[in-house]
Amino acid sequence: EMIDKELSDLISFFVVFSLVDGIWGLFFSRSLMINRLGLWIFSYGFHMGSAISAYMWARYLIGYIRLEKKIRRALNLFFSVFLGLQLLIILSNLFTHKGFISNEAAEYVTGPHRAYYFFFQFAYYIIINLIVFYELFKNRGTKDKRYLNAIIYSLIPLIGGITQKIYPDGPMYSFSFMLTGVAIYTFNVTAQR
Repeated sequence: EMIDKELSDLISFFVVFSLVDGIWGLFFSRSLMINRLGLWIFSYGFHMGSAISAYMWARYLIGYIRLEKKIRRALNLFFSVFLGLQLLIILSNLFTHKGFISNEAAEYVTGPHRAYYFFFQFAYYIIINLIVFYELFKNRGTKDKRYLNAIIYSLIPLIGGITQKIYPDGPMYSFSFMLTGVAIYTFNVTAQR
């Protein structure tokens, strides 16, 4: 089934993103000191991985809550454009250096546009939660646990992202995605058995 493939892809990407985040964290905390270029490369990997993870998560969730096909297609298109804009903003840092830089001392230094990276990711969670709450209200009285599960799946990365913003050298965001993957697996895959 398509949702199973999306879940497999989602969890696989979460694992890759967690590895990139872990290496980036070692550079950021100066525990791994190869050079400025390494920090710069893994900084891009972290920010792009965050964007793609949030996008893949949103795509999975709109399939999971079984929205109408027409609405799902429209949201997938919207989220694809949203991801494209997000990646353009991250890549524009190559020329503007407004998101972050790796300075001469091989330190990660944030810029004024870094907040946009987080804005886009949090927007996914807010949009999905609004949709889920609407669907929950529309289908109130149902015994279907998908909506409650979807809210839980939304809150975990949202809290992880906020925590990552407060503690930038911790692996909070990737940890929250991995925790979300475990929750999705636990609630869905084991419930189907």
